[in-house]
Parts: sequence; C-alpha cells; structure tokens
Amino acid sequence: MTNVNISLPEPMKEWLEAEVKRGNYGTVSEVVRSLIREAQQRAGQDELEQLLLEGIQSGKPLDGRAVMNRLRKKNAARVSKKKLARAATPSDRKPRKTSCSTKSISRRTPRSRPPGGPSMRSRNRSGS
Repeated sequence: MTNVNISLPEPMKEWLEAEVKRGNYGTVSEVVRSLIREAQQRAGQDELEQLLLEGIQSGKPLDGRAVMNRLRKKNAARVSKKKLARAATPSDRKPRKTSCSTKSISRRTPRSRPPGGPSMRSRNRSGS
C-alpha cells in the first residue's frame, strides 16, 4: 500500500481516533479507507441515476412485452425455415462416418476372466 499524508483540523482527527477507540475500526487508516469506499459508491450511484434519467428523457419508451413477442416470432420463423431446409434435402446429405460399424459391435464379446481366477468384483472388494 501507498502512504499518504493528509492535514486535518483537530476535530476531524479526534473523530477518527474516537472511531478507532469505539472499536468500529482497527486503525485510523481503516476509517479513512472506509470513508473513501463509501464516497466511491455514492459517486457510482449518482452516475447510475444520471444515466437512468437520461434514458427516461431520451424518448418514447419501448413496450417490453411487444419487443419480446416480436423477437420470439422472428426466432420461430428462423427455426422453422431451418427445419424446412433440412426436410427438403435429405438425399443430398452424406451419411455420417462412424468410428465403428454395427458389425464390429455385434461381434464383441464380454471380457472373460482367466479360468479359476477371481472376478473383478471380488478382487475389488478384497482390496487387492
């Protein structure tokens, strides 16, 4: 942290020290940092209020429901257009390549355990 020296009138200095003595803060620096944070928050609130006022005064407000309905209709039209395009050209599509055929899957057999050896289940239970 950076150190800053400030000059204060005696009553302000006493007030800072009283805040520390009351146990509200650990040091005078904590009091000052807290006051600065509060001032920054107030400035942010003031800026937000100013932006809100500018927005209110900027013109005719929009109807939120009407905007959302328009967006939903537009999206529904886009989705149905995609579905129609897919349905119209199924023969033009190339079949997807898969990593294994159905024949190789049907030929697979479960892993067999060695004759007379314990099963995986019994080995895991015994902690081996």
